[in-house]
Amino acid sequence: MPKSTTFLVSDLAGQLREALEIAEAAESSSTFLYTRRLYVYEASYLLAFSAWENMLEQSFLRFMCGYRQQSGVPIATSTWVRPRNLAAAMALLLGPSQYKLWHNPQQVVARSQRYFSNGPHETVLTSALADIQDFAAVRHYVAHRSADTEQKFQAAARRLSGASVVGARAGRLLRSSTTDNVTSQQVTWLERICADLERYARQIAG
Repeated sequence: MPKSTTFLVSDLAGQLREALEIAEAAESSSTFLYTRRLYVYEASYLLAFSAWENMLEQSFLRFMCGYRQQSGVPIATSTWVRPRNLAAAMALLLGPSQYKLWHNPQQVVARSQRYFSNGPHETVLTSALADIQDFAAVRHYVAHRSADTEQKFQAAARRLSGASVVGARAGRLLRSSTTDNVTSQQVTWLERICADLERYARQIAG
């Protein structure tokens, strides 16, 4: 039986918990004033989103090698031959490039269409495209503060929460309250996004 990618979901869940615990520690510590807590939320978000990107890459490479997820082994297109191991898969995927980016869901969908017929990355990311694009816009603004990333962050914030963020701090959005998509409980946006990313990961690699 082909190997499974389920462990990647568990790995991601653990890393997301660690990111949330960092934010929780800042909330409970009297040494972190309001502005410093916003910085901690932003740093936690970068950790969470980078873990999501790594899950996308690692599951993609394993699907190239014939690993399975809940629906079976993703069907390869006819334009390539499955590599023998992960190193060969990485070499095939990179080609002449030194790296591939995973933050942009549209790019990942296009990549999946090249290698798989209705692959898990394509189907899941397409169904959640708008949300993941907004999550990526938040990530970009934290990592690369510029007029362009701020504009895209504010647009994402309006789509997600219904309002622009006063003071243009991503941490202010991530620390604010919203409703969890599954439990309907009050959570922070950081908690909700982490829960959503874990759910998408389970659909892709579980």
